[in-house]
Amino acid sequence: MNPAIKMCVHNYAWTGYPSAFFAEQIPTVVVGQEQAELFNRDPLNLNYMDYATVIKSTEAAMNFAYRATGTRKVIIFDGAMGGINVSEPLAELLTRKAPAVSERVDNELLPKWLRQRGVDMSVLGK
Repeated sequence: MNPAIKMCVHNYAWTGYPSAFFAEQIPTVVVGQEQAELFNRDPLNLNYMDYATVIKSTEAAMNFAYRATGTRKVIIFDGAMGGINVSEPLAELLTRKAPAVSERVDNELLPKWLRQRGVDMSVLGK
């Protein structure tokens, strides 16, 4: 697991996706007893709640996570493809770092990746 991931707040999910592995690896909070009971009945996640705790509301769960992790940098995964939802503090960090990352990708990583695959950069107009 990536050590940058400090906690998972599990607000809502369909059952049937095997994800107990994540709860075993990082502190996990499930929002509401109803969601916890879904996991207790999910044959792919029978042990999920052995590694998670239940907190009544999303607001209380997030406040707990902020205190326990010492950060307000949050990725909000809602299953939407092609986008990322983040908290304002994380958005500010990513915005500050984006120019340097883009520069490295354009001038170092992408050319290296293309060379490894035998792609001639000149055909790309570079």
